[in-house]
Formats: sequence, structure tokens, C-alpha cells
Amino acid sequence: MTKDIDVRNWFGLKKMPFTSDISTKDIFIRESIQTISRKIRFSVQNSFYYVVIGEVGSGKTTALRFALSQLPPKQYEVLSIVAGNRSFSELMRQVAGALGAPTRAFQGTTILRYIYEGYASLRESGLAPVLFIDEAHLLPREALCQLHLLSQQNPNDTKVTPIVLCGQESLFDMLRYPSCKPIMSRVLDGFNLRSMSNEECNRYIQHQICNIAGGRDDLFDDLSMKAIYQASGGIPRKINSICLNALQKTLENQQTSVCADVIREVTRNWWEE
Repeated sequence: MTKDIDVRNWFGLKKMPFTSDISTKDIFIRESIQTISRKIRFSVQNSFYYVVIGEVGSGKTTALRFALSQLPPKQYEVLSIVAGNRSFSELMRQVAGALGAPTRAFQGTTILRYIYEGYASLRESGLAPVLFIDEAHLLPREALCQLHLLSQQNPNDTKVTPIVLCGQESLFDMLRYPSCKPIMSRVLDGFNLRSMSNEECNRYIQHQICNIAGGRDDLFDDLSMKAIYQASGGIPRKINSICLNALQKTLENQQTSVCADVIREVTRNWWEE
């Protein structure tokens, strides 16, 4: 075996599966993602908030990428930002930047005015703004409790901008604080995205191998897929890493199919070896 052979060549794949930079059209659409998409559209149409929570690696961002991509592009403009341990002023600057508005103003009221003007400009062009905040659980509570200021109407605008929040399960606990009542009063619905079932995990692996990579449907045998589910707990990010390592290890072993023994080998704790 030559040193320059890679996983794609060895298994005859058209592209690499199980990568993090998957396009929207290639997302595996499980039932929970369809539900999230349907409910987000309803919330947005009625100018309410929607919240998606879930543990690390459960596919929250992927689900929301798909859901927001289903909003008619001729009707909505999605403004996507990634939150962090930032003050509300810094969060406002992020939103202003997403709108193409000035961000250097020091006065919060000035930045907020720029945001409202940006919303109004979008609506004049026929687009309704939708604010998507990922990693919202990282926001300090004092920033989260002021979030409604980014959507409430100003005196010259009667429209309310809907917000979609995404974060780990701690986000729900934060939203239950009394100071966050202005936010929770605007939340129409939400979803706790849990791990995949065994059946979904199997279909996900087959989707990645066959539909995305153009590979063989027997590349992972039944026992290997059962081992993957047991080791990953049905968490998509864990499934991806296990499958990628398994493909590489199978290549190194010069085998053509992934077996359960390989899954057990690649799921050992490397820091304990």
C-alpha cells in the first residue's frame, strides 16, 4: 500500500463523509429536525421567539441551519451571530454588524437605533428580519435578560423582530430566572434536541456513506453499526468522529469493510492508554 492513499481512494468514495462542514442539502433530516423546522416557521410568522436546547454535539446548529434555510428567501433575511461571554453592548455591535450598520458608536442607544433602522430598511425592501443567536447559553444573564430590546419595536416601527435562540441545556435554566421574564414571555415554543435512536443512527450512517459519499451500503456491517450506537449514545458529533476514525483504522488494516473490532479499538479512551 502506497503512503499517499487516503480514505476516499481506498473505499472508492466521491467525497468524505462525516465532516463538520456539511452543506444544507446534505443534512440528514430526522423527524426532530422536521419538527423544529415547522415550529420555527410558525413562530417566525407570528413574530415570536423559538428556543432549541440540547447537549453538546446533539446537532442543534445543524438542525437550525436546515430550519432557517427553509424560510422563503424572498420573505426573510436571517441575521446569524454566535454568542459568547459578551456584554449586551458587544452583542448589539454583533447584530449591527450583521445588518451592515456602524458598530463603532460608544453609546448603546445609538447602536440600538442603528439596529432598528437596519430592520426598517430590510422591511422596506420586502424582507422580514429574523435574528438567530447560536451558543446563547454563553451569554451572561444580564445580557440575556436585555435581549428583548433587540426585537421590540421602536416608536416608528410596529413590527417585532423574531429571535431564534440555540444553546446547551443550561440556557433553559437561565431563561427561568425572574430577570428573564421579558424573554420567556416572547417564547412561543421550543425543542429539546436529544440523541438519535438506534434506527436513526443506522440510517444516518447509511446516509453519510451512500447519499453523500457515494459509497457501498455494506461498508459498515450490522455489528459495527450497533457498536457505534453503543459507543456514541446516538450523539451525531460522536458518531462522526467514531466513523472517521474507523474508516482510517480500516484503511491502515488494509481491510475493505468496517467491523465491530475496529469500532471497539477506535473508541478506547486515548488518554487512558
